[in-house]
Amino acid sequence: MKKKLILHITPHVSGGLERVLLSTLKYSNNENSPFLHEIIILDEKHFTNHTKKKFLKYDKFIHIGKEYDFIKKKICEADIVQVEYWNHPQIYEFLTNFRFPLCRLVLCCHINGFSRPQTITKNVVDFSDIFLCTTKATRKHPLFISKKNIDRKKKLRFVNYPVDFKRFGKIKPKSHKGFNISYIGSLDYSKLHKDFLEMSSAINLPKTNIIVCGGGHDKSKIEKEAKKYTKTKFRFKGFIENLKNILKITDILGYPLNKNHFGTGEQVIIEAMYSKIPIVAFANRTEKEIIQNKKTGILVKNKDDYVQAIKCLYNDSKKRKKIGLNAHRHILTNLSPSVSFNNLNKVYKKLMYSKKKLRKFRTKILKKNDNKNFGSKLFIES
Repeated sequence: MKKKLILHITPHVSGGLERVLLSTLKYSNNENSPFLHEIIILDEKHFTNHTKKKFLKYDKFIHIGKEYDFIKKKICEADIVQVEYWNHPQIYEFLTNFRFPLCRLVLCCHINGFSRPQTITKNVVDFSDIFLCTTKATRKHPLFISKKNIDRKKKLRFVNYPVDFKRFGKIKPKSHKGFNISYIGSLDYSKLHKDFLEMSSAINLPKTNIIVCGGGHDKSKIEKEAKKYTKTKFRFKGFIENLKNILKITDILGYPLNKNHFGTGEQVIIEAMYSKIPIVAFANRTEKEIIQNKKTGILVKNKDDYVQAIKCLYNDSKKRKKIGLNAHRHILTNLSPSVSFNNLNKVYKKLMYSKKKLRKFRTKILKKNDNKNFGSKLFIES
């Protein structure tokens, strides 16, 4: 039987979204998958040679920098269209300037939606048939909790994207000097806790290294500030392609994000959990949906608790091992590719019973006769 086509549209592919879409293509090429997935990437400048190599095996399913006529033709062929959504000017430009033909539309939300500028607007939810969230934290968003918003709440669905087990294989700890506390992720204070360096330095345990992996707008600033903390060994590794090498030598993953961060699935957390590494994170909306406190990780309320939790794990190897094993089992049971994509396929199958329809993106900020519907204007509205 011919597979139904899911067409993904995204401005670019990077970070967690890259791993999610790559896993999706891998799984959809499985004979048991009822759906075939193709991806349209709007901005060819952001599809780097490095990313091309990763997607090389699936290049026939990737369409880069195509004109609207091509996109319209592909949407007509598709059974379901999925726009990968976060607050990005190019996404808004596309939603307003492109005239959608008849289609079934999923907006897959890659932000939790609570804090500016990464908020969810009612215009975006109303535009979709299904508003697919990558964290259940979003169900408590003001757009969905009041009785007035019952129709929007009905559109809510949730997906937990999996760990790519084949990519990681079996991760066995590698002997190393000292005790390694790693942070892997964005070096940008829009996501990272502003006191990351101060907290890390306050841990101040014997033979302890703070390994920092990743890039971001504040990378240079953070590296410069770290030099003030002379008693702490900060080791900046930059962007690491093969995370296995870091995970093998990590004793604890310290993941202190600020309370207003925009993240959802936090692939780094679930990959560390799969690797049997205990995690210490703040009890923010998103992290609380991923980690069971004191069972599959440690959730803390403030800076002092963060430092004390890591010290406690440092001094208790049995506790580290127990939490790591609990986390690993949780991922194997709940976030394998088969479990995650089977749950997602149920959402698609149900939507297939709906008829394709025409739609128009509504906004208050653009004038009716404004021919220059720049995405930047709508970004301001959001």
